[in-house]
Amino acid sequence: MSLCEGNTYTLPWGAVVNSSGTYRDTLRTAMHCDSVVRTIIITVYQPPVVTISKSNDVDCVLGVSKLTATGGGAYSWTPAASLNDPASSHPTASPDRTTLYRVRVTNNAGCSAEDSIEVALSTGDANNGYLVPTAFTPNGDGRNDCFGVPYWGVVKDFSLSIYNRWGAVVFRSTQDSDCWDGTVNGKNVEAGIYVYLIRATTRCGPVLRKGTFLLIR
Repeated sequence: MSLCEGNTYTLPWGAVVNSSGTYRDTLRTAMHCDSVVRTIIITVYQPPVVTISKSNDVDCVLGVSKLTATGGGAYSWTPAASLNDPASSHPTASPDRTTLYRVRVTNNAGCSAEDSIEVALSTGDANNGYLVPTAFTPNGDGRNDCFGVPYWGVVKDFSLSIYNRWGAVVFRSTQDSDCWDGTVNGKNVEAGIYVYLIRATTRCGPVLRKGTFLLIR
């Protein structure tokens, strides 16, 4: 029988215990002779020691915070709505207000403990953020393979248009999670300079970004 520290267990004969040990009870006959000896072994396990941290607070420019918890094998974060993976030990938070995040950590023995951390939301200046990459390398190595703006945080009314040097549209999307992989109709386009135009409504207000970037092959 396993037990987490701080909990109790009621033995079949009514005794309440909360520590490791071997517990025995003897059932006697009416003649007071030993009859049956019941034995229960209890092992008490320690709860996990939880540590929790955040990469940063957020504002209208820096819209996400990386949360990290350690100490166990399973994690459950709340509130879950503004987290990309509430069952991860290191989810990404995108709160729209100052939020207290709580994590419940469970170890291999089934014991759990909780801790919490606050991610504060403050105002910011759009001119100091919402950056756009200057180049990308769609070579399939899993790094910098796609041109887009995945780290802008919470935005709406988003549009991204990409043009070649002759002014033809090679990519267009209204989803800030989308990015261009350097192809048109499934075929690789040539390396060189391309033009982007991005519009979005952010916590800082309307944002317009336009410029050029380099596709490297």
